[in-house]
Amino acid sequence: MNFMENFKVVAGLMPTLGAGAALTGDYISLKNAQKAWVIFHFNSANGTAEVFSVNKATAVAPTGATQITNTVPIWRNAACATSDVNVRMTDAVQQAVAASAVEQLVIFEIDPASLGTTYDCIAGYTASTIAANDELEILYVIEPRYAGYDGNVPSLIVD
Repeated sequence: MNFMENFKVVAGLMPTLGAGAALTGDYISLKNAQKAWVIFHFNSANGTAEVFSVNKATAVAPTGATQITNTVPIWRNAACATSDVNVRMTDAVQQAVAASAVEQLVIFEIDPASLGTTYDCIAGYTASTIAANDELEILYVIEPRYAGYDGNVPSLIVD
């Protein structure tokens, strides 16, 4: 299997210091997607608890943005420096991370059909404010509806 012929990787939010604000990644369109994974890469310098989720919208503008309502599969690595195991969490619409000064991953699996008939765009976001000096990065990994070389897959950052 060739990763770049079967998946597309899109930057959602470059590594960003929180500075006491909630953060939202760029919206992407899942019109031509079979499945998507929203990956939160979080490094807490302050040992603060945070809550991550996924918004849905009807356009990448983001028109009609609201939190997803159907529960989705979630994985979490609570200590990336000492483990590479992503633990399956309870299906939910958001995931809290503990107040600990560690590097963590939280991964949401999104089936575009679970967004409903009106919505086809998503973005990762924090349901809480990211403390100053805490760092967050969001990546999207998409399985296109039709496999092919990355450059031949329709853009996900435009409708």
